[in-house]
Amino acid sequence: MEKIKVAICEDHAIFRDGIKSHLNTIEQITVVGEAENGAQLLYMLQNAEEDRYPHIVLLDINMPVMDGMETLKRLKEQHKLIKVIMLTMHEGASMVSKMMSLGANSYIPKTEASDQIVGAILSVHDKDYYFNELTNKAIIESVRNGQFIEEAKEIHEKKEDEKSKEKSDISLKEKALIGAGYGIAIAGTISLLAYSVYKIYVAMSAMSIPNF
Repeated sequence: MEKIKVAICEDHAIFRDGIKSHLNTIEQITVVGEAENGAQLLYMLQNAEEDRYPHIVLLDINMPVMDGMETLKRLKEQHKLIKVIMLTMHEGASMVSKMMSLGANSYIPKTEASDQIVGAILSVHDKDYYFNELTNKAIIESVRNGQFIEEAKEIHEKKEDEKSKEKSDISLKEKALIGAGYGIAIAGTISLLAYSVYKIYVAMSAMSIPNF
């Protein structure tokens, strides 16, 4: 059974090493890479061999060079198959909602026990999400404030726009194919007529016409 490959993006080396040491003791998990900031992570992913390409990234928010928010956006654009667990000291509901709306699969405070982080990795790998007290609170507050509904509406409208664009692209392709089909059909008809005329001409030329 293939192990869950995890990369850690965290600027504090001691914290990063602690997580790495614990995760490497878990049979189902292996740490395949680590980075100090988002830019370093993206470079690592771009050049990673297949066996070093992670299924999940543990991503800090406050980092130099490129922070977690910008890194999350780029991950979702450039590496859509990678799942992301935010790992941070920020426990505000608004921040959690923001990260989740950008595509984070879960949000774990650094104060959580190591076993909770392992549980989040296993859940996100199997189910695409992991809910805890913090994420539940953020969702409830978002619903109360109407933010969740607005975000859901935006996501729905975006998907509808993508569908419309896709249909438009298909329609253009269909028109092009139909046009090409008519062109081929017309060309074929002209060619057939020309060949028929040529055959008649040959037949007439071969006939013996009397002179008067």
